[in-house]
Amino acid sequence: MNNYCCVGNLGKDPEVKYFENGNRVANFSVAVRGYKEDDTLWLDCEAWNKTADIMADYCKKGSKVGLSGSLKAQKWADKETGAQRSKIVFNVSQLTLLGSKADSQSSSYDDAAF
Repeated sequence: MNNYCCVGNLGKDPEVKYFENGNRVANFSVAVRGYKEDDTLWLDCEAWNKTADIMADYCKKGSKVGLSGSLKAQKWADKETGAQRSKIVFNVSQLTLLGSKADSQSSSYDDAAF
């Protein structure tokens, strides 16, 4: 079973790409606190279609989010050297917007519901 859940803060505004077939993807990074306070893990993430729209409309650098989804490997050849490269990407299937303490509101979005 490949399922991962985390809570973290966006490191930058989501970047949304649109495709000719109508699909869209939001790419973003999330900082997740490790066991020690100064131990931060940065996750490269992607969210598709309606979840990507919600990311673009409601999330920005510093936004706190809860994420659920799967991990996948992306592989490519380096343009300059031709060397094979890879990285692990968190494919988000469920997004929960965790407002600031002042907001005390949260909203949950499941990609399968759209």
